[in-house]
Amino acid sequence: MKIHDYEKAKACLDRARKIQGFDESLFHAIHLLKIEEEGVFAGQSFRAKFGRYDVITDVSQEFANEVAQFMDKVYKDYVKVFPYKKNETLRFHVKVFATESGFDSYTKRVTGRSIFDGMGKMLAWYMPITKELVGWKDKELFRTMTHEGLHQYIDYFVDQCPMWFNEGYACYFETSTSEEAKFNENRHQTAKYALGLKKFVSLRELLLMNRQQWDAGGEAV
Repeated sequence: MKIHDYEKAKACLDRARKIQGFDESLFHAIHLLKIEEEGVFAGQSFRAKFGRYDVITDVSQEFANEVAQFMDKVYKDYVKVFPYKKNETLRFHVKVFATESGFDSYTKRVTGRSIFDGMGKMLAWYMPITKELVGWKDKELFRTMTHEGLHQYIDYFVDQCPMWFNEGYACYFETSTSEEAKFNENRHQTAKYALGLKKFVSLRELLLMNRQQWDAGGEAV
């Protein structure tokens, strides 16, 4: 699933099912494979390959090319900050929907949750089990993709990356580059708001947080 070779994934899942039977993780993987086999987009889709990125979208071929080229440019910036040389043959997979409703429909099929269940507007997310970046075409999409794309990049090379590091650098790349650090007004205002409400955690708690604790913290982090 992680290399998006679905025929190989299907064979592996069949062997796993015969050996260990069904469990929650296997059932979820089979569910994801079924979604891919049935088709992600309701209508016509467009594909683009550029650098290390494979993009599929239902917007247009021009937009597919634009996303692939943008993400490859961002990738080169990631590499300057984190110059890893591991798994260089792996591809980074991206799906972009034309509408918020299409994005929400896919998110519910994959995760069982709506994008409207969270605390704010969601433009994109990264799913580790398939190592794919998914979003929808909004004016702020590319900024969000630089954040979520960092999660995707880090996950290819680092197992169990600390949340403070992963999220911290993802926020850094929202406004900054490897060449220039820029002030992130949105994150600054969020921090001021949380401090005003006394909704924050200790440094020790922050450094030791896992994914579940981080997500449960909401605005406190």
